Amino acid sequence: MSPYLHRAAKAAVVTTCVTLAGWKLFEGLYAWADHAAAAEEAADHNAWFAGSTQHIVAYIVGVLFVPLATWAGLRLIKVRGNHIAILISGLAWITLSAPRLVDCNPDVITVAAWTSLQAVLTAAAAAAQRPPRVKTSR
Repeated sequence: MSPYLHRAAKAAVVTTCVTLAGWKLFEGLYAWADHAAAAEEAADHNAWFAGSTQHIVAYIVGVLFVPLATWAGLRLIKVRGNHIAILISGLAWITLSAPRLVDCNPDVITVAAWTSLQAVLTAAAAAAQRPPRVKTSR
């Protein structure tokens, strides 16, 4: 197996796992923010900014989780020089996968389709990158 395909396969596996984990994390954070908003509303009957801080935190954590976890997963399985793959994975998460998975109650086919699309885009970016040269000691 060529080193490019090997990198692409590793990137696809990591991205699939990270996307599914990010989806569940995002949904859990939004549920937490909704419960916090309901509690704030009930406490002081002011619905104007109820839960706004929690929703902002949930959004920031949900958006940043996938690129950071992709980087950590690729580093864990010793794939170096993966900057473009991480960037593509993060952009695909923000623009393609997250809006169609979070707060939508998707069926299994929808989840599989968007997760696969993100994995293919990240794998293609990982395959397009040249593996870093290994320094040999003298």
